[in-house]
Amino acid sequence: MLRIFFVLIGYSFFSSSVLAQGWQDMTKEEFQEYRLSISYRPDKLIPLAEQEIPWAMADLAWLYHIGMDEDDYPAYRVRIEQDKCKALKLFDKAARKHNAYAQSFLALSYILGSGVQESCFNSYKWAIAATKNGKSKDDLFEIKSCEKKLSPKEIEEANHFMPENSHPIEIIDFPNTIFFNGLVRPYIGGHSCKW
Repeated sequence: MLRIFFVLIGYSFFSSSVLAQGWQDMTKEEFQEYRLSISYRPDKLIPLAEQEIPWAMADLAWLYHIGMDEDDYPAYRVRIEQDKCKALKLFDKAARKHNAYAQSFLALSYILGSGVQESCFNSYKWAIAATKNGKSKDDLFEIKSCEKKLSPKEIEEANHFMPENSHPIEIIDFPNTIFFNGLVRPYIGGHSCKW
């Protein structure tokens, strides 16, 4: 009986590690199913993020952004302390490796001034980068919102932006309120980035 237990444990470990190493060879449907199965599994995402795999960095960044309590996913018995600074760093690394989700997250962060200095230009250039990597322009309100505020030269510069050549973003403290569309709105989760 004990031998069967160890064989099952060994098979489970082997199959998951083979799956983790073989994700590049999967069909699009297999990959989507695999990614969904580990999207809230930090124990699976962390090793992949450490290998700087963009989608894993972006998924892990989201977990740090929202935080994850053991009660949220009791089967995993994992807790991730909310750390918006770590999240933004991971989103930045993934965005510079052409992850559209991470790029759109940075675009939103820049337009809101959330963890970074508010900047329509930076928001616009990351939103444009996201569209080049598969995001729909219709999904990114930052483009329409900022396009009117930028000069033709800034728009041209943003269209030629190369994420892989960009410097890491400068992270600042997350505010308790944000200024958006002319209104001051409460921002739950003011967060200090002390290094």
